[in-house]
Amino acid sequence: PLDGKTYSHELIANEALDFIRRSQDRPFFLFAAFTLPHPKLQVPSRAPYENEAWPENLKTVAAMITLLDTDVGRIMALLKELKIDDNTLVIFNSDNGAAYRDELFKHSGALRGYKRDMYEGGIRTPSIARWPGRIKAGATSEQVWAFWDFLPTAVELAGAKAPAELKTDGLSLVSFLQGGPAPK
Repeated sequence: PLDGKTYSHELIANEALDFIRRSQDRPFFLFAAFTLPHPKLQVPSRAPYENEAWPENLKTVAAMITLLDTDVGRIMALLKELKIDDNTLVIFNSDNGAAYRDELFKHSGALRGYKRDMYEGGIRTPSIARWPGRIKAGATSEQVWAFWDFLPTAVELAGAKAPAELKTDGLSLVSFLQGGPAPK
């Protein structure tokens, strides 16, 4: 139970790690809906940025990003420890553009806008996909895709068929992720 002292990100990260341990002997799907970074500027610690000469809000944002990066690293390390990392597709992305527009970090780069904007800085986010032996290491692409493409991708990966009554405009990215042509 939440007690006002427990940081929700820690609960999500720890449950993700426990789920992987419990599921390691069979195919599994894990959706770890991390909430960091988020505009509600709360984090257990601003380490290692508390002594930086930055605005307080950016110290907190940097600490959130570092905490998220650390916990994604913990997941990747666990997959390796369990010897399932080479047979696991990991996709990392955000649900929206950067929450801040500032001169220090330039979260959205050259893109105009940020979270909640309909400008590209509010809706375009990079994704990272790792699947050794199936996705070429270091490959990059400008291919545009969206969350509605995930369901057809997951269905194909599972070797299943989407229910006939399910209507989606999404396209499977499996072939594309493996170096094939982009879906049309």
